[in-house]
Amino acid sequence: MDEADIPDGDEQQPPLRVGDWLWRPWYAKLYWAAASGYWTFVIVSWLWGVAPGFFNSVAGGYVTLIFHPFVIFPVLGFGYGRAWAARAEWHAPHPDDPILRRRSIGGLPDPCSDPLDPRSGPNFVGSPQSRAKHFGRNWP
Repeated sequence: MDEADIPDGDEQQPPLRVGDWLWRPWYAKLYWAAASGYWTFVIVSWLWGVAPGFFNSVAGGYVTLIFHPFVIFPVLGFGYGRAWAARAEWHAPHPDDPILRRRSIGGLPDPCSDPLDPRSGPNFVGSPQSRAKHFGRNWP
């Protein structure tokens, strides 16, 4: 291997895979096993009426919420999101950045959304197109 092929201090990190957080840890396997067991219990009780009163109770609602797939994916994917954010290069903007100096009269970051700033067009309270100017009147 030539010296040109060796990266100078910049090591390549392996790519992030969502499956490393959703499937591989022991707690993820336990969570998926418990969820599949619970949903199997739901189907069995629906078919044969094993525990019909459980799903109408508060505890049944909480257990359904805990094992719902729309809850499982964000809970187990939280570690992936943290790793992805840690790997990304985030830089704070410079204080002299012209975008940061563009504050409105009311202090909002976007002057177009501030009703106190004349640059906001029809959102400005003093504009003839403003809905606030017609407040209290009967609309035609």
